[in-house]
Amino acid sequence: MNHRSPHLLELIDLLDGRLPPGRAERLRQRIGEDAEQSERWEVLLATLRAPSLAPRLGAETDIDAERLAAFVEERLPADEQRQIEEVCWNNRWLLHEVAALRRHVMTPNGIAEAPSGVRRRLEQLWPDDSTALPLPEADESGATVRYRRRHRSRAVRLSWMTAAAAAALVALAFLVWRGGMGWRPKPDRAVTSSQTNAGSKAVAKTTAKKIPTSPLRRRDLGENPNTEGDADGSSEEPAERPDSVRLAERPASDGAETTPDPDESPVPESEPPSSPEPKQRHVALTWSEVRGAVGVLDRSLGRWLGVSSNATHHPDAYVALAASWGETDPFPWGRLLLPPESMVSVVTLPQPKGSDSPAVRIVCHYGVVGLDQLQPRFPIEVEVQSQLLTLRPLREDTRVLLQSGETGGRLIVVEGRIAWAGEPLGRGESLEWAHGAWVRSSNGTRQAKWATLKRQGKKLPAAVQRLLLESSDLLADIRRLAQEGSRAVRDLA
Repeated sequence: MNHRSPHLLELIDLLDGRLPPGRAERLRQRIGEDAEQSERWEVLLATLRAPSLAPRLGAETDIDAERLAAFVEERLPADEQRQIEEVCWNNRWLLHEVAALRRHVMTPNGIAEAPSGVRRRLEQLWPDDSTALPLPEADESGATVRYRRRHRSRAVRLSWMTAAAAAALVALAFLVWRGGMGWRPKPDRAVTSSQTNAGSKAVAKTTAKKIPTSPLRRRDLGENPNTEGDADGSSEEPAERPDSVRLAERPASDGAETTPDPDESPVPESEPPSSPEPKQRHVALTWSEVRGAVGVLDRSLGRWLGVSSNATHHPDAYVALAASWGETDPFPWGRLLLPPESMVSVVTLPQPKGSDSPAVRIVCHYGVVGLDQLQPRFPIEVEVQSQLLTLRPLREDTRVLLQSGETGGRLIVVEGRIAWAGEPLGRGESLEWAHGAWVRSSNGTRQAKWATLKRQGKKLPAAVQRLLLESSDLLADIRRLAQEGSRAVRDLA
């Protein structure tokens, strides 16, 4: 939408952590400077905190189901979006409903994972399909994909079928013109790299499916980061923290990969058949140091929790908020450092017996992620802005940084050496994603100065720190503390 004031859906995304850091910060400033927007922000917070509103989804309004679904997905003309938004601001039941629908429509598998009351309303508004469709639009960080529900009227479905038939005829004509050379669909895959021209560049090739997230912004405090990059944002994820919490692993990919049909016509030699992507699982991280607020995202719950929360949850991503910092306990392959306004996920990869392929993937959804104490015996796979790289540490003191933001993706060697695409990279060297390829550079030293520092972030009073570590709704607790006048959390959001 083009009007200048932040619209309702944007405020909801800010609250749920689906905006990139820069955009979220600008929006917070506008809310603080504009009395009307500040008042609406308070109305939204008060409405969503009222549990008595939750059961009454589907309250009577003049807005039919199809228009409401289109509004939540921002598919209406700008004027009509504004009209419905004004109705929402004057109807607390509808406002609560729109916020609940938006949260689950913008989340992968939102219908399946929504509470029963919300699920029934979602299925009423989006009866055609309960799966999310990844959109090709990324947020300002370039790392988060937004999701929306499949919703098609009969007329739209018919027009889609007509277009598909026309496309099929064009494809058939092309195949005849090519003399019968076949084409086969391949699974959606993120981009990895292979060495070219003396190792100075790498060309993108197909690899694994992207992991969407919605950051805490971000991941607002943020898909959700989204995502495809999200939050998300990231496993996103100091007073001394309580005993580390260890969480159950969770499957990282929800859809079944499609595999080529061997009976189809042959594939050109330049495109060998692709094997299905192996199933991955998100890894629960234990944190040895936390300052400020580090949260864990469970997409099925639709909220962020403190990393020591006793609530049952799954570790989809971890995020460090502004003025926050986290360090994990060591793993066999090394450990993670998470500086302010960053999101990360860690997933395990199936490892065939006797294989030296990576057993873990580190996903930098946005911000900066530090990989410290990397071990030569443990290659790892990293994902930055949906591009995959396999790294093989050559020294035990190796430390690298992953960066993902509006200016692109980058990997920097801070200490030690790694092997990439058969070539060694040493201290101060970096890889930058540009024009569809990884480009080697030697200007990474200055950008990595923060990695020589430990324990960044704001030291909170012990009681506040413990509350945030054990929180079952991190954003709600931070907002509550702020409203109560606590200065301790002022710099976190």
